[in-house]
Amino acid sequence: MQGLAIGRECRLYELFQKEIARVPLLTREEEKIMAEQARLGNEEAKNRLIESNLRFVLRIVFQYWRPGLPLMDMISEGCIGLIEAVKAYDLDKGFRVTTFAGLRIKWRIINVINDYKKHRCISLDEPIKEEGDTLKDMLPSEGPQADELVFIEQTQTIIENLLNSLNEREKVIIRSRFWEDLTLEQTGEKLRLKRERIFQLEAKALNKLKRCMHGRTPSSHP
Repeated sequence: MQGLAIGRECRLYELFQKEIARVPLLTREEEKIMAEQARLGNEEAKNRLIESNLRFVLRIVFQYWRPGLPLMDMISEGCIGLIEAVKAYDLDKGFRVTTFAGLRIKWRIINVINDYKKHRCISLDEPIKEEGDTLKDMLPSEGPQADELVFIEQTQTIIENLLNSLNEREKVIIRSRFWEDLTLEQTGEKLRLKRERIFQLEAKALNKLKRCMHGRTPSSHP
């Protein structure tokens, strides 16, 4: 039954949480050292960056999760987003891994929610665990499913508004790099620009987005 499956997911989450709690966090300096080693091809350092930031994935997941949503799928996709971000991470841009990875993790989690809602009808009366608690028992009186949809729509609107602070070329670069997962070379081929120029423009676009997120007006120069 769906409710029992949700209960099993919660238990799996508890086991997952206990495992990652054993992984020590990295200080800013340790993270920098690991990122430098990962850039040189050290797989162990790359894995260390991923493992030390799994708690961050869980925090983001629980900003979005509500009873009835596929918890482990959301965690799994969030972890994939973290892995992708670590692979693309460039410490020269001055961001911590969590800052760099946040949007990618959120986009993957939101996509799981959207896909799930398109293909599932969640019953609030199904028991979640053997004791007989139902989804309805766990829902706040405000109706979180509706709130959740509004929150997702607002998040997507915020992302679009941020992208609107960029010029058209910068939008293409950000979408190519973070939506389509294209390399610098592939993005350069699309825009007929050299890899180095794409790198410069991407850094500039990310800085614009960062300034917008902090309420500052980005430079209007192309």
